[in-house]
Amino acid sequence: NVVQIIEELEEKARDIGAVVEFFQPPAVPGYGAAGGFSLRLLDKTNETDYAEFDKVNQDFMKALRARKELTGLFTFFAANYPQYELVMDPALAMQKGVSIKTAMDNLDILIGSTYEQGFIRFGNFFKVYTQAAPEFRQLPADVLKLYVKNNRDEMVPYSAFMTMKQTQGPNEITRYNLYNSSAVMRFRPSRRSRRTFPAATISPGRGCHSTRPAAATNPSPSSPSCSPSCTWCSRLNMRVSCCRSPSCCRCRRAFSDHISCSR
Repeated sequence: NVVQIIEELEEKARDIGAVVEFFQPPAVPGYGAAGGFSLRLLDKTNETDYAEFDKVNQDFMKALRARKELTGLFTFFAANYPQYELVMDPALAMQKGVSIKTAMDNLDILIGSTYEQGFIRFGNFFKVYTQAAPEFRQLPADVLKLYVKNNRDEMVPYSAFMTMKQTQGPNEITRYNLYNSSAVMRFRPSRRSRRTFPAATISPGRGCHSTRPAAATNPSPSSPSCSPSCTWCSRLNMRVSCCRSPSCCRCRRAFSDHISCSR
């Protein structure tokens, strides 16, 4: 029994230290087993303060979770991922005869890779990539030990004009209508798996309208843009807003209920 297996897995993952969700496979492969809706919280301040945007996003999620009819909400946006920031000194780079563009292009090749050419041998096609050997890029501090050629054909270490510092930031930056955005999604399971979601019977349209009070009390100039997922193919209808399209932009099936637009 699938339900018994899910219950057993949920019991084992209860104390794992993370939020783990288990879902039943669809009855017909390819049609999906869930629906729901997706919100896009837009940052219209034209700034790049991701920490402040993350705070607004968490406050918005807290306001949404306070409503009993909204369950299964989650977001992937967070601005506290540990990162390393490379800070270049243009004046020192100019003194060393190093172009900033050349330094960044060279660093992209050494830390990442670049495709050079391909050749055929023994009846197989081989690709040739250029990158630094693994022992020269094992640790973050190894970046400052790499070299770049200046305009006098001299090898200059990156530590001569670059510093590294630890920081925090978003794992990925998504945009919606050219604005920085955060995706907030609600999972609506199929009828067989609604035991874990007491308010799962709410429709995507009602769910979208239930988010408006929380958005109205949001002190930030950010605004949500709602988009329901298709109940047939379970794909998010991201190309058009839910207020303007009652059908899925992928499978062209109509949604279970029409979304009225207040605009």
